[in-house]
Amino acid sequence: MILIALDMPTEPVELRQWLERQLVGLDLHQLVDELAVIHGPQTTNPSLEEALGTELPVVLNGGLSQLPTPPLRTLLTHPQLLFELQERAFIDGGEHWNRVPRGPELSAAVERVQERIFQSDRIGSTPQTPPRSQSSPARPQPNSRRALIWLIPIATAAGIALFLLRPSVPDWGWEKPGVLTAGRTAAEHYLALEQAAGEFDRVTLNRPADLERRLREFRHACDALIEAPHATLSASGRQQLVDRCRLWAKKIDGHVADLKSGEKSIDQVRLDAQATVEALRRFLRDEAAKAAA
Repeated sequence: MILIALDMPTEPVELRQWLERQLVGLDLHQLVDELAVIHGPQTTNPSLEEALGTELPVVLNGGLSQLPTPPLRTLLTHPQLLFELQERAFIDGGEHWNRVPRGPELSAAVERVQERIFQSDRIGSTPQTPPRSQSSPARPQPNSRRALIWLIPIATAAGIALFLLRPSVPDWGWEKPGVLTAGRTAAEHYLALEQAAGEFDRVTLNRPADLERRLREFRHACDALIEAPHATLSASGRQQLVDRCRLWAKKIDGHVADLKSGEKSIDQVRLDAQATVEALRRFLRDEAAKAAA
């Protein structure tokens, strides 16, 4: 067996890039085991929030490139945190994590998963169904709802489930197709964003799991908004919008934490979240009015 840790770069920039590739690759479990042997038992076991502190949202949105050395060292000396970071990057991560280069082994694993999905279609067909021809529709992609049933056991066994099963794009809010590029003017763009944000309350969420899912979708949409070009806005207008969205994202993270901890009732968390949404909608309406003036 080849030891993965022996390939760990010593140069800071290369080390961060290398660790990102491990987080989206097939061999994270082996790396965690190796680091645990190298560093031995630790006297403390911090959570990911404690280890990264205020850097956690930065890492989830933009990766490890800006992570200071002390928290990076904590990740390596407490390698179990890498599993938690992988999960959080899957659930809350920005588009950066989709752009991290994958190795040929991962690409091959994806092909095997897709082939299994294709075979499942053929197995489930009736005897009268003719074999697929080359002109048949393309195989279903790993992020389709139908594929999830097969991908969960297959991809988990391969160690790639987290980055094959990214949440599907919601049909509401800022990630709805066309919203982030809507509007011919700055005022129209702000209003399109404001109206999409208002869809948060389109349904009544009475179960904690449903509210948490809605909040996480909104949180992921914040990352999409931050990454969007906002071509109709000035450079200063775009930066102001991005800065505001980072603040909103932190608020939403707080609502999710309150919900999961049980320190607040679902009714109170819902009210807090609605207040956050209304505040950001008010900002967008004000900016639309300024741009139209």
